[in-house]
Amino acid sequence: MQIIRAEQEHFEQLFALIEQMIAESVFSFAPPSKKKIQALLDYTKSAGFLAFKEDKCIGFVAAVINEFFFSEYERATDLGFYILPEHRGGTTAFKLLKTIENWAKEMGVKEIFMGHSVGGNIEGMKKFYQHNGYRIGGFNSMKRL
Repeated sequence: MQIIRAEQEHFEQLFALIEQMIAESVFSFAPPSKKKIQALLDYTKSAGFLAFKEDKCIGFVAAVINEFFFSEYERATDLGFYILPEHRGGTTAFKLLKTIENWAKEMGVKEIFMGHSVGGNIEGMKKFYQHNGYRIGGFNSMKRL
C-alpha cells in the first residue's frame, strides 16, 4: 500500500471517494461540490492524502487548519476520513491517520480534531482514535428539520 498527497491529477479519484463517503453519511442530503473541493485542494492550509493498493485508490484523509470557533487559536480539523468498505480492517486507517497528523505537525499546529459522521461502527471508531492517543471530546448529533 502507498500513501500519496492528493494533487490535481488525483482530483477525480478523490471526488469519487468523497461522493461515496457522503452517500454513507448523515450528510447524504448534501451532495459534494467539485468547486468547493477544488478550492480546498488549492488552499495552502489544507491537505489530502490518498491510499493506493496496487493501482486502486482505496481511501483518503483530508484536513484543514483554521481558527478555533471563538478564538484566533489555530488547530487542524479533518474534512474527511474514508476507506472503501471492502478495504477496512487493515492498516490503511492507521497509516492515513499518521500521515495527516504528521502534516499537521509540519504546519505548526499543536492539535488535530478528527470526527466521525459516516455512521456504522461509531464505537469502533472511538476505540480506534483512543488507541491512537485521542481523547473523545463529545459527539455530534443532527436532526433533519
